[in-house]
Amino acid sequence: MSTRPPRPWWATVTIVIVTAAVVITVGGGVASAISTLATRTTTGAATEAGITRVEVVAPSVEVTIIGDDALDGDGRDEVTADWSLTATSMNAGVSASRLDDVLSLDVTCPDERPTRDRCDASLQLRVPADTDIVVDVGAGAVSVVSVAGDIDVSMNAGVVLMTGLSSSSVRAANNAGEVVVRFAEAPQSVTATTNIGRVVVAVPPDGTVYAVTTSTNVGQAIQSLTTDPQASRSINASTNVGEARVEAQDPDQAPESIDERDEFSWEW
Repeated sequence: MSTRPPRPWWATVTIVIVTAAVVITVGGGVASAISTLATRTTTGAATEAGITRVEVVAPSVEVTIIGDDALDGDGRDEVTADWSLTATSMNAGVSASRLDDVLSLDVTCPDERPTRDRCDASLQLRVPADTDIVVDVGAGAVSVVSVAGDIDVSMNAGVVLMTGLSSSSVRAANNAGEVVVRFAEAPQSVTATTNIGRVVVAVPPDGTVYAVTTSTNVGQAIQSLTTDPQASRSINASTNVGEARVEAQDPDQAPESIDERDEFSWEW
């Protein structure tokens, strides 16, 4: 009777690793299938009158905010918000709440791994033009159009595009991605920054004088305005890696939405 030689240790280890890989692969497939089956899309809306400030907080979202002069005064100062959310987690959602004259929209996307949760949120708001806007987003895209109130946007990764603004004060801070701010009327104070990406601030070519600061560590810092460091109006455009540009531009030449920003890219 023959005796089978013992299997070398490396063969045993190899078999164990391969088996584990199969289990992980199959398990991942099952998890993906379950997640796909559980994906749901919900929609919602809110309308509030007498709002002077809108706040949006989300880990990931595409948000569009449009200012409408027709909504100012005459009892029509309503903010309307519409949203949709596609998610695998039953705990994901969008909530709207009001405190005094502030409307808050909060997107919840829990990280319930290893199920590879999907959580895609989209918000569209129409506000009276003079509404103040505050947005704090982890990732996604923020578009603000034709707003005259003060604006404060913070983002970790994505695109910030604001056009047709008549705001006095604007702050837009990104970590990874471009920041583009275009004005229809001369602003009082502008700060636009990112860590990696391009920063563009464009003001009307009306001869207004600003104290301008442009800076970048890797890239070009360009400004074409008449400047005065003692001017009462200020613009700060800075990036760590990318182009920082401050320029005069006719507002009619500006794109109206993120979808029209063909000139913008991650290249510099």
